[in-house]
Amino acid sequence: MIEILLADIPDPGAKAFVLETAGGEKIGGFVVRIGPIIRAYVNSCPHTGAPLNWQEDRFLDFTQTEVICTLHGARFTPASGQCTLGPCKGKHLTPLSFEISHGKIIVRPLS
Repeated sequence: MIEILLADIPDPGAKAFVLETAGGEKIGGFVVRIGPIIRAYVNSCPHTGAPLNWQEDRFLDFTQTEVICTLHGARFTPASGQCTLGPCKGKHLTPLSFEISHGKIIVRPLS
């Protein structure tokens, strides 16, 4: 489990983290926040498996409305994680379970 202060994520913006799975494997993840939309995803492009961000905590395109894979420009809808443009069109980012409590986003490990 990892906790991220909601106040530490700009609106719009994103925050990267490393999460340990139940089996002890460490995976990259991120929380994206755009207005009322807050979602947590595995930081892995469904096309290549590469991390999406080009710099620390940089997951959004220049309009700050879509998640972008900086390796090949695929675009993802923040609310659903669905790829809308690029070689993985129609695929989805892998969502992570989370809850918001007392100003913290609590992300749960994968099974």
